[in-house]
Amino acid sequence: GLGKAVVVGPHTFNFANDVARLSAANAVTIVGNQRQLTEQIREFLKFPARAAECGARARKMIETHVGATKRNLEGIARVLGRRRGDPAGRPYPCVVGV
Repeated sequence: GLGKAVVVGPHTFNFANDVARLSAANAVTIVGNQRQLTEQIREFLKFPARAAECGARARKMIETHVGATKRNLEGIARVLGRRRGDPAGRPYPCVVGV
Protein backbone atom coordinates (compact mmCIF):
# COMPACT_ATOMS: atom_id res chain seq x y z
CA GLY A 1 0.00 0.00 0.00
CA LEU A 2 0.88 3.60 0.17
CA GLY A 3 2.25 5.31 3.23
CA LYS A 4 5.63 6.26 1.78
CA ALA A 5 7.79 9.07 3.07
CA VAL A 6 6.99 12.35 1.33
CA VAL A 7 9.79 14.62 0.13
CA VAL A 8 9.06 17.83 -1.78
CA GLY A 9 11.09 20.69 -3.15
CA PRO A 10 10.78 24.33 -2.15
CA HIS A 11 8.19 25.26 -4.80
CA THR A 12 4.87 23.96 -3.52
CA PHE A 13 2.59 26.88 -4.38
CA ASN A 14 0.18 24.70 -6.36
CA PHE A 15 -0.39 22.37 -3.40
CA ALA A 16 0.59 24.64 -0.49
CA ASN A 17 -2.40 23.64 1.66
CA ASP A 18 -1.53 19.97 1.41
CA VAL A 19 2.11 20.63 2.27
CA ALA A 20 1.04 22.78 5.22
CA ARG A 21 -1.16 19.97 6.56
CA LEU A 22 1.60 17.40 6.05
CA SER A 23 4.10 19.70 7.69
CA ALA A 24 1.83 20.27 10.69
CA ALA A 25 1.63 16.47 11.04
CA ASN A 26 5.43 16.18 10.77
CA ALA A 27 4.81 14.05 7.71
CA VAL A 28 6.80 15.76 4.96
CA THR A 29 10.41 16.68 4.32
CA ILE A 30 10.98 19.87 2.36
CA VAL A 31 14.32 20.10 0.58
CA GLY A 32 15.80 23.14 -1.07
CA ASN A 33 17.96 21.61 -3.77
CA GLN A 34 19.22 18.43 -5.40
CA ARG A 35 21.98 17.91 -2.82
CA GLN A 36 19.48 18.00 0.04
CA LEU A 37 17.19 15.63 -1.84
CA THR A 38 20.04 13.17 -2.29
CA GLU A 39 20.97 13.43 1.40
CA GLN A 40 17.37 12.88 2.48
CA ILE A 41 16.93 9.82 0.28
CA ARG A 42 20.19 8.38 1.59
CA GLU A 43 18.99 9.04 5.14
CA PHE A 44 15.74 7.18 4.50
CA LEU A 45 17.62 4.29 2.89
CA LYS A 46 20.04 4.12 5.82
CA PHE A 47 17.25 4.31 8.41
CA PRO A 48 14.16 2.70 6.83
CA ALA A 49 12.26 2.82 10.10
CA ARG A 50 12.39 6.63 9.98
CA ALA A 51 11.08 6.59 6.43
CA ALA A 52 8.29 4.25 7.50
CA GLU A 53 7.36 6.54 10.41
CA CYS A 54 7.20 9.55 8.11
CA GLY A 55 5.12 7.59 5.63
CA ALA A 56 2.74 6.40 8.32
CA ARG A 57 2.20 9.97 9.52
CA ALA A 58 1.57 11.10 5.94
CA ARG A 59 -0.91 8.29 5.34
CA LYS A 60 -2.74 9.07 8.57
CA MET A 61 -3.03 12.75 7.66
CA ILE A 62 -4.27 11.96 4.16
CA GLU A 63 -6.82 9.46 5.49
CA THR A 64 -8.34 12.16 7.70
CA HIS A 65 -9.17 14.13 4.54
CA VAL A 66 -10.47 11.29 2.36
CA GLY A 67 -13.85 12.21 0.99
CA ALA A 68 -13.48 15.95 1.59
CA THR A 69 -13.87 16.78 -2.10
CA LYS A 70 -16.97 14.63 -2.38
CA ARG A 71 -18.50 16.24 0.72
CA ASN A 72 -17.73 19.71 -0.62
CA LEU A 73 -19.28 18.93 -4.01
CA GLU A 74 -22.38 17.45 -2.37
CA GLY A 75 -22.76 20.59 -0.26
CA ILE A 76 -22.41 22.82 -3.31
CA ALA A 77 -24.95 20.71 -5.20
CA ARG A 78 -27.42 21.05 -2.32
CA VAL A 79 -27.02 24.83 -2.28
CA LEU A 80 -27.36 25.07 -6.06
CA GLY A 81 -30.44 22.85 -5.96
CA ARG A 82 -32.13 25.11 -3.42
CA ARG A 83 -31.17 28.26 -5.33
CA ARG A 84 -32.77 26.86 -8.47
CA GLY A 85 -36.03 26.47 -6.62
CA ASP A 86 -35.91 22.76 -5.85
CA PRO A 87 -37.77 22.65 -2.51
CA ALA A 88 -36.19 19.32 -1.56
CA GLY A 89 -32.70 20.69 -2.19
CA ARG A 90 -31.98 17.93 -4.66
CA PRO A 91 -28.99 18.70 -6.88
CA TYR A 92 -29.64 19.14 -10.55
CA PRO A 93 -27.45 17.13 -12.92
CA CYS A 94 -24.25 18.82 -14.02
CA VAL A 95 -24.93 18.63 -17.73
CA VAL A 96 -24.12 21.37 -20.21
CA GLY A 97 -27.28 22.91 -21.51
CA VAL A 98 -29.49 22.09 -18.52
